Amino acid sequence: NYTQYIPLSIYDLQTWMGSPSIFVYDCSNAGIIVKSFKQFALQREQELEVAAINPNHPLAQMPLPPSMKNCIQLAACEASELLPMNPDLPADLFTSCLTTPIKIALRWFCMQKSAKLVPGVTLDLIEKQAWDLAVDICLSQLPTIIEEGTAFRHSPFFAEQLTAFQVWLTMGVENRSPPEQLPIVLQVLLSQVHRLRALDLLGRFLDLGPWAVSLALSVGIFPYVLKLLQSSARELRPLLVFIWAKILAVDSSCQADLVKDNGHKYFLSVLADSYMPAEHRTMAVFILAIIVNSYTTGQEACLQGNLIANCLEQLSDPHPLLRQWVAICLGRIWQNFDSARWCGVRDSAHEKLYILLSDPIPEVRCAAVFALGTFVGNSGERTDHSTTIDHNVAMMLAQLINDGSPVVRKELVVALSHLVVQYEKPGNLTPGRDSPAVPRLRSVNSYTNIRTATTSRNLNKSLQNLNVNEEGGPVAFSPGVSFNSVYTQIWRVLLHLAADPFPEVSDLAMKVLNSIAYKATVNARPQRILDSGSLTQSAPASPTSKGTHIHQASGSPPMPSACSSSLTNDVPKPPAREQPAARPPYTPTLGGQAPHSHQFPRTRKMFDKGPEQADDGDEPGHKHYITAALQTGLCDWSAKYFAQPVMKVFINRNPGVPSVVKFHPFNACIAVADKDSICFWDWEKGERLDYFYNGNPRYTRITAMEYLNGHDCSLLLTATDDGALRIWKNFADQRNPEMVTAWQGLSDMLPTTRGQTSNNSTH
Repeated sequence: NYTQYIPLSIYDLQTWMGSPSIFVYDCSNAGIIVKSFKQFALQREQELEVAAINPNHPLAQMPLPPSMKNCIQLAACEASELLPMNPDLPADLFTSCLTTPIKIALRWFCMQKSAKLVPGVTLDLIEKQAWDLAVDICLSQLPTIIEEGTAFRHSPFFAEQLTAFQVWLTMGVENRSPPEQLPIVLQVLLSQVHRLRALDLLGRFLDLGPWAVSLALSVGIFPYVLKLLQSSARELRPLLVFIWAKILAVDSSCQADLVKDNGHKYFLSVLADSYMPAEHRTMAVFILAIIVNSYTTGQEACLQGNLIANCLEQLSDPHPLLRQWVAICLGRIWQNFDSARWCGVRDSAHEKLYILLSDPIPEVRCAAVFALGTFVGNSGERTDHSTTIDHNVAMMLAQLINDGSPVVRKELVVALSHLVVQYEKPGNLTPGRDSPAVPRLRSVNSYTNIRTATTSRNLNKSLQNLNVNEEGGPVAFSPGVSFNSVYTQIWRVLLHLAADPFPEVSDLAMKVLNSIAYKATVNARPQRILDSGSLTQSAPASPTSKGTHIHQASGSPPMPSACSSSLTNDVPKPPAREQPAARPPYTPTLGGQAPHSHQFPRTRKMFDKGPEQADDGDEPGHKHYITAALQTGLCDWSAKYFAQPVMKVFINRNPGVPSVVKFHPFNACIAVADKDSICFWDWEKGERLDYFYNGNPRYTRITAMEYLNGHDCSLLLTATDDGALRIWKNFADQRNPEMVTAWQGLSDMLPTTRGQTSNNSTH
């Protein structure tokens, strides 16, 4: 009467099961199996590699099976460990832990000596099913409910777990391990009794930063919050919008799941709800901007949900962040989606966006330029009507040539590059043979350094200073395009931006100009280019966006590259080794998204210059072709706002109720005063620096603060409602604050309480 085990080859087991599969090794020394499994998986891959090289191999004619590395292995213990051998425990102990974990945990607990500390926990109780136990607990309350009329008592377990989670959030998170209650909080989301409180605590946790969002996603938050989007309860809307904004700011890959479950309709209704605060509508439109980002299905679903009309209604909202993301959302929904563009045309979306071009907030102006740039950069076929609209947009954008913000001017270059790409196809920006009606474009030697062309006269003449015909024959814009046309104006704006004092703006503009010059070279001398060995391996079948070939650091003409000339009067020549510049020029990436996480801290600092582009290095071939993928990274940079903590933390963590707040003019320090004390915080790190007593009488309170001599050794001036003033030094630097002086500024003032007046008091 015994169990006989037959040896089994792991290799045969892999063959029978295939991949992907899940394996559970419920035995002692299970780690040995895991090690053998990996060895045989590697052996199989080597056999397949040999078969791929040798066509006569028996496996060569068979389809490639999935890799065994795609299997999940669950082992009970390591190679040198043994499982407990106790008759009171099931033989398949590890399997029981996976299938009935609570039951096995309680059984194991009862077998320990500590079980005697908890009376009433017996094996009979443990053997009861969970449902039976819950019924018994409920029914046990019936006698007191019937006889005494007491109310039914819910189990305090979940409420206690939420309280523990709240304590963890209140005490701060510096150098602490993640909360153990997070999985239980997710379970509580499905309970109507605790749902509101659980959502509030979950939102506060996600607001701690991207690490918190990643942890919640790894625990399994997604299906819970996705299911809650089916709820129609208005009180859940602010919490759910906040939570989803935090999730999508960190992981935007779930846009397909949202559209599949009609989750986008939830956020469309929030955006259209005029009773919702602007902050929540901002988060809703941010979520919708993520859903429509480079996702045709999301664009179609949101277009049917009337997203464009809803966004256009919010363009004049007083909240600047809402205006910014409404414009970004519009720019994304009609990006490479002609149906949305024509919907915008019917609603005069481009004309309504013109208002934002003069917005006082630079980020809003930048978002408007982005939206108008994708509006004219749509890849759909153009009609006379659409061309006229694009010309009007171009003229409006040209007015931003002297905008005070470099972020706006960078986005302006990108928007104009969309027009360049769009109208290269019919030849509007490609050179044709000379015509009496068009200007002659002479040698470029007069502006080897284009940044010297700063005056209006030079800019007007610069169009006439481009000649890509090596033999002296003039090359001009295509016939039919007058000197004062829209395209000439675009060229002038690009020349002006190429001389921009901000390097990132000028570099981007130079890339666009180089592209135009290179294509002018190609179209003007096609035979010569075909004969050149420099293009035999990289004739541009399609445009790319990497690299640049303008070296403005040294002020000398650029060296010819292996694939093109750049704003020079020479045609392409065979490859030659480039000489290094005096310093590496800044060359922002033309396509793809910049890795902003490497370049920006989690909080935007004072005088932050905005999004940047990273240079991935030059790639051989097609260096000077720009594409519609040219971008500044504005959207990703703006999205980082929602990944940062946005909730107010000083109210809960300040020793007293704040009454006066004063930011230091130069340092990352903020002074928060309550009734009679002052607390100093590092607002970047969220750390408290100092806390001291102001010394004012009991019935008075601090009413004002001001920094003195803020650029050097700062002093803090405090004023109280009894007319007294005090000046402090040595604060916020972990030294004892010292009062410099104090005096009675207004001698006739008496302390008052809010809402009370006195004949002798002055307000």
